[in-house]
Amino acid sequence: MVEDFKSLETGVRPRGLLMRNNTHSDLIKFKEAKHELQKIFAEIETYIHECQQFFKEKLSEDTGKRLSPAFGNTGADIVSFIDKVKQIQGIISRNQMKCAFFGRTSNGKSTVINAMLGSRILPSGIGHTTSCFVQVQGTSESQGFLQQESVSDSTSNSEAQSLSEPQSIESVSQLAHSLSSAKLATDSLIYIYWPSSSCHLLREDVVLLDSPGVNVDPDMDSWIDRHCLDADVFILVANAESTLMQAEKDFFYRVSSRISKPNIFILNNRWDASAGEAELADQVKEQHMQRCVSFLTDELKVCSVEEAMERIFFVSAREVLTIRSKSVNGETPPGSAPNIGSPSARGYPLAEGWQARLMEFSMFEKVFEKILSESATRTKFASHTEQGKEMAAYFRKLMETTYEAGLEEKDAAIRYRRLSQARLEELRTKLQKATQTIDDLISKSLLDVEGQVANALCNEIRRLGELVDSFGGHTFSPDNEAALKAYKIELNSFIERELGKKLADACAGDIHSQVVRAEQIMAGIYSSMLTEEAAKNRIMHSVLSSSFEPEFHVDCRNICAEFRENLKFRFSLGLSSLAERILHHQRYSSGSLWAGGYVSHKL
Repeated sequence: MVEDFKSLETGVRPRGLLMRNNTHSDLIKFKEAKHELQKIFAEIETYIHECQQFFKEKLSEDTGKRLSPAFGNTGADIVSFIDKVKQIQGIISRNQMKCAFFGRTSNGKSTVINAMLGSRILPSGIGHTTSCFVQVQGTSESQGFLQQESVSDSTSNSEAQSLSEPQSIESVSQLAHSLSSAKLATDSLIYIYWPSSSCHLLREDVVLLDSPGVNVDPDMDSWIDRHCLDADVFILVANAESTLMQAEKDFFYRVSSRISKPNIFILNNRWDASAGEAELADQVKEQHMQRCVSFLTDELKVCSVEEAMERIFFVSAREVLTIRSKSVNGETPPGSAPNIGSPSARGYPLAEGWQARLMEFSMFEKVFEKILSESATRTKFASHTEQGKEMAAYFRKLMETTYEAGLEEKDAAIRYRRLSQARLEELRTKLQKATQTIDDLISKSLLDVEGQVANALCNEIRRLGELVDSFGGHTFSPDNEAALKAYKIELNSFIERELGKKLADACAGDIHSQVVRAEQIMAGIYSSMLTEEAAKNRIMHSVLSSSFEPEFHVDCRNICAEFRENLKFRFSLGLSSLAERILHHQRYSSGSLWAGGYVSHKL
């Protein structure tokens, strides 16, 4: 079939068009790129959540600040990145390939869209037909419907927009047709949702935007701002029976000033009118071609001559619509209204050479799909791709910095541990030596104190008789056992008290000096182990602030507990006295000498 059409297209310039077996493979690329980008950002979101979990559980704020000052606001930064990723994911899910159709009134813009969709959806006919913007996009519903855009403030730059309740598809003739009594503003927008299953363009996320004639409203800047800035391809539908008008050029001048190198196609519609003038058709076609190429390359400067030749076509949209409408074998797509906007429901008569014009339209669709997919992929996803790269690079750098800082801290901790272990071993050795030195010092001090106290005690024991003589307490009564017991208690208490005082007077000063010297020696030993001056000062201060006062207590009561006095009168050299002394010498030897002196003194 294609070869037959090519053979009929004699005299037409060759096009560098790559023919594909799969007609819609170019459009599929956009969906594949969209799906792949959604997967990438889902992975980025998961990675960011893992980073957030890591910083929350494994790396506290204090630890992060210690590792690097850059971690101070990491938690807040991660939250902002999560919000940004969710926002980008929402934009990607809503992204579609958008094509905007512009031209003068009655040039056939709506008919071209109907031909591409293969069904009479938009109002078309003679005169000024489309009174506002109409956007056709796919829906998963089985029935088509439309929604009208509501704008709260048309003069505001940031318009609050909402959509009306869904209406039947037949309402488009009352809302968008210029002959209808219901008038809408020229920059108003109607959304038509057509079943995606009925058209491959809608199935592949393509949005087609119809517009009023560029000669209807002079305020075209608002059109561009509201409806054209996100368009991937612009199609100028011109009238092949005339030439490009200044109004059409002015509009695309403004588009080119707002959008960098827009993708523009020029469709010279109604080329079927040349069928009756075959001898002039080639000349007229060449004239149109030269003017269109000059407009794209010299005036707009949006493409090269070779690219411009690929984007200018001579078609008859009514013929294509008639042929494609008949190809459905009388079956009407769901929700369609075949008579809406059409002057004749039975189609349009085909002129001679319609096969070539149909082939030209098919070639236009192939080139259009290729450029639309490439442009939409580049404009819709390029910025998001860069943002994704920046996020991935940021978090990679963040985690690498964290890893490197962690390694540095680990190495520092290992070095510190080794130094601490060496210091610990050194301190352990010093402590062992210090312990031995202090033990020797304590032993020597104990021996010195013991010897000093023993000498003082011996001296006092030698003067014990004088001490007993100085006792002036209870009256001594050897015949009264109770009085004798009380006398003994008072005597023991007196001796304990006086001996303690005398020992303190004799030994306290020397013992105190010796203890202080020992403390200073021990403090010096421990201070030599420390490196911090503050710690050394604390040790020395504790020595200076310590107070030591020795106390002496002689337990005479327990010492004399086994002493048994015998105050009976007897001869000292009697046989019985001598025998008793010999038998009990071991038991009473130490006590009897002291008590004997005491008794003899008293006697």
